[in-house]
Amino acid sequence: MADSAQEANLSFEQQMAVERPDAGPVPKSAADWGIKDLAILPGDVQKTRRLRSPKFEGLPADASTMFEQLSVTLEQVVGSNDLRPAWWLEEGAARSRAVCKIDASGVDYKGRSGTWSGSGFLVAPGILCTNHHVLNSKEVAARSRALFDFAALPDGSVRQVSTFRLRPDLLFWTSPVVASGGKGGLDVTFVAVEGQPGSTFGSIPLLRQAFVVADEDKLNVIQHPNGRLKEVAIRNNTVVFQNTQVIQYQSDTEAGSSGAPVMNDGWELVALHHAAKDKSNEGIKFSAIAASLELEAQTGNADAARLLELFAGTDELAGFFGTLGRAVVQNDSGMERVVDAYNGEDQDLDIGFWNIEWFNKRWQDKLDSVARIIVEMNLDVWVFVESSLEATEALARHLETSYQTKSWGVLASQDAASERQITTVMWNKSSVGVAAKTWPEKVERWFQVDSRQFDDLGLEAVHGKVFDRYPALYEVTAKIHGMDSTFNLVPIHLKAKDEGSVRRQMAARLLAEAVAELAQDPGFDNDWIIGGDANATLASGDLDALTSVGLTALTAQDASDKQITYVKAPFKSLIDHVFISPNLVPDGRDFMIVALDRTIDRFLEVSDHRPILLRLAATAPADAAPSVGQPLTEDEARRVSRGLRRRSEPAAGARTLAEARARLADRSTYYDAAADAVVREAFWTGISAGTAGFTQTVAGTLKQTHTTPLNYEPSKHVYPWVDVRPNAMVQSIYSGFEATPEYFIQADAEVERLRTEAREALLERGVLESTEMETMLEAQFQYNCEHVVPQSWFGKKEPMRGDLHHLFSCEPRCNSFRSNYPLVQHEFERTMQDCGRVEDDAFEPKGGKGAVARATLYFMLRYAGYVGRRYAGQRLKTLLAWHEQYAPDEWEKHRNAAIYVLQGNRNPLIDFPEWALRLQFEG
Repeated sequence: MADSAQEANLSFEQQMAVERPDAGPVPKSAADWGIKDLAILPGDVQKTRRLRSPKFEGLPADASTMFEQLSVTLEQVVGSNDLRPAWWLEEGAARSRAVCKIDASGVDYKGRSGTWSGSGFLVAPGILCTNHHVLNSKEVAARSRALFDFAALPDGSVRQVSTFRLRPDLLFWTSPVVASGGKGGLDVTFVAVEGQPGSTFGSIPLLRQAFVVADEDKLNVIQHPNGRLKEVAIRNNTVVFQNTQVIQYQSDTEAGSSGAPVMNDGWELVALHHAAKDKSNEGIKFSAIAASLELEAQTGNADAARLLELFAGTDELAGFFGTLGRAVVQNDSGMERVVDAYNGEDQDLDIGFWNIEWFNKRWQDKLDSVARIIVEMNLDVWVFVESSLEATEALARHLETSYQTKSWGVLASQDAASERQITTVMWNKSSVGVAAKTWPEKVERWFQVDSRQFDDLGLEAVHGKVFDRYPALYEVTAKIHGMDSTFNLVPIHLKAKDEGSVRRQMAARLLAEAVAELAQDPGFDNDWIIGGDANATLASGDLDALTSVGLTALTAQDASDKQITYVKAPFKSLIDHVFISPNLVPDGRDFMIVALDRTIDRFLEVSDHRPILLRLAATAPADAAPSVGQPLTEDEARRVSRGLRRRSEPAAGARTLAEARARLADRSTYYDAAADAVVREAFWTGISAGTAGFTQTVAGTLKQTHTTPLNYEPSKHVYPWVDVRPNAMVQSIYSGFEATPEYFIQADAEVERLRTEAREALLERGVLESTEMETMLEAQFQYNCEHVVPQSWFGKKEPMRGDLHHLFSCEPRCNSFRSNYPLVQHEFERTMQDCGRVEDDAFEPKGGKGAVARATLYFMLRYAGYVGRRYAGQRLKTLLAWHEQYAPDEWEKHRNAAIYVLQGNRNPLIDFPEWALRLQFEG
């Protein structure tokens, strides 16, 4: 981009409707409003995409090391012919509702006093996006108003306009038109809006993809040209140029169009319209805006960090981790810093560990789905579990031929037929080198050990080889920020299921002893990264040996500290782990590990396991019968068996019930599984699924132990502790929207403030305080919390209203969308909105089915009679099916333990899922 707006021949003035100096807005007559005869109902659909390889111009030569030719790369677009599906109009109308007119006054971006107008749009229920030259300061924003539904009806009349005040005191982030030194900024402003208008008008999701459109694709611009009623420039808006920062297109825009959303033909957000250039118009790409926000967030800017959380997807150029950890020139303007960040791939090394599940046998079915994810993630090294050499080599060829990536190297842990699951490594040859390395003989023999060699310990009934899948050793070399970096990489896939516990302990001990043994040996004294599918949680204790030799376990807690990521937050099973050497721990001398949780739904199409990803950034046929293995020396046997638990011994942890309760109440630990097991057994002592009156006994226990009924105060209990995920974030139960606990607490505080203001206004008008008034205020200003069993079903009575077992974090828009409808599984597959699908006065949630099913079943046991026939017959079967299909994960077990500490009782469906088949539920 040119150094200044003038040099670039950009006309901001023509895109901003300037009214007249030192005066209020000029009223417009109906004749000036430009009435359009449009009547399109809002809707929401799931977009269908196909892959193409179009031209993408103007990229930095070294912006990505993955693609062979940057002019030919992945695009995700909607087809280009003129036939549009019927939903296209509905989706466009829904997007249009989130677009508003902005009336501004004060001192503009050039220092002139006056009034003007522009366009803007909601990117979250209470956050607006527009240009910097429309809202250039907090002072201007505080005096401005956002007008929604400033649009025409089919009969020529005007909709009822809703006006909202802007709140720059709550959130304000801007990048100027022209920065200091005359260099170009991003010309974007985000600002908070009072009253959460998105709950009524919706919002336009932010996407981080760099390749959302191709040359000659059609774009759509929704705007308020010249301050008129809302108009739309659709389809005849051709892309003529794009680079990493901007996109240029031929489109009809006028003064007042500044700040309008530019969308592709799937109504996905592409850019922020900001200027005219020659005979074309120009928008700032949201991938560039996201990169700038990420750089700002790393400096501690809280508003930038909050805004970055709103973005979905991945910038294919910067890779999954984007600009995290990359150094840029701090004095540069927004545009220059973004370019610096794109050019910074030599500053880091990105590694992923992924159990793809049966990629050895059914790789043909998954090949392209896996390839698309690999391209989108743009990592340097991949470790695959449950793979094969044949499948991984086919994946590498597919990437090179179908996606024009550079050459990939492939190695396998052992020579085995494709029918056998092994681990494989695939790496980008242009950025990193990987070579197979041989374990020294003194260590190699340990990996042939069989658990039967320790029969005298009485460990487990199911014996076998400790390492079913051989732990291969690789040497990884790369230049990171100009430094030659070498480390040892060991992919693992340990024995699964409960009976594999001892073998997992043995495997961890053997790897730990191998690292300790080789620490001083030349050629092995580099840093170590051991990762993959351990088939055990860290809380189980099975993997403790690895940390005993100084390795650090990267866990979901580390994700919240920006050290590692579990993709598709929150990571469910926590059985996949990475162990690293001390030098690789963040704040170490040589490297830092940075990450950020993001959601990529397509992982679910491939595997139930989500990858574990980390970035190292510089700081400047059938298996043969198992053999028992060679005898170990007495010293070797002692080293391997050290710390193994005998089958009769309890896991290390709480010895008494009081100690276990204290551990569960300790909020510095996310979830203590061992302590919870002690509490669980004591809580349900004497209750068996095979006894008479089983259901009545369970229901009675739930009532008797509910010793501390709580008021409905989600900001006190739900957000700060009960609903916190393993990555220290809080997630909306239906939509999956994720934010910090503080975000939800602050949002509810704002709701409470609005309720108070409205209540005082009503009382001043002589309205008497009443239950009806409070009900109206609660409906108008909703907390970010969902009662899975709607309050109207039990008349908002206590203790039901404050019972934490059926309270979940939930955006008000999803709460309102669900209404008080019962939960169902709709018969036909149709597109869901972000929250789910409502049909025939029944609601199917998009997410959280297992958790809400168990919460509802708990409620039916604890409060018999309130649900009635709403969950009878097929609806009850649906709840039980969801319960079986989506098993309780660590988050739900943490919830159950936290609620036990707070109110005294537990959900039996979480403690003993199998009890669902023996309990009798009302209805």
